[in-house]
Amino acid sequence: VTGLGQFAQINAGGLSLWGGAEGRTLAAGQPVTVAIRPEKINLYPHGKIDVLQTEIGLAGEELAQFMGGRIPATIVDVRDYLLLEKNNVVLDGHIREAIYIGTDVRYRVELSSGAMLFVRMQNYGRRYDTIFHRGDPVYVHWAAENAQVLTD
Repeated sequence: VTGLGQFAQINAGGLSLWGGAEGRTLAAGQPVTVAIRPEKINLYPHGKIDVLQTEIGLAGEELAQFMGGRIPATIVDVRDYLLLEKNNVVLDGHIREAIYIGTDVRYRVELSSGAMLFVRMQNYGRRYDTIFHRGDPVYVHWAAENAQVLTD
């Protein structure tokens, strides 16, 4: 555990995680638990993403027509895009199980470390229009403020 103001960096099993630690005194080597609500964890496919479509809701061609000219390339690697925000956690994983439950899909994901976690993805909006299947490689992502470091 490394304390950094309101966030703490936790290194465990080869993983580096960030979580909220505001108001807590933490010591290096102290055992902790990182708690994240399943609906605060996001899944993204490996590959490329159109940043303009993600950020603005317009595809690059639509924006170029709107602006009356050419725009620079906006396609970047998903992992690189997710890591632009300070303290974001991005881990490699594979889908082990997908359970469709009407309003959402619940995924059981195996991380590269072998740890398992559950992710709840609601079925709405552009960001959640990808259905993952057993065996699919994914990036598991959450913002540090959505994780809490527990000491007791």
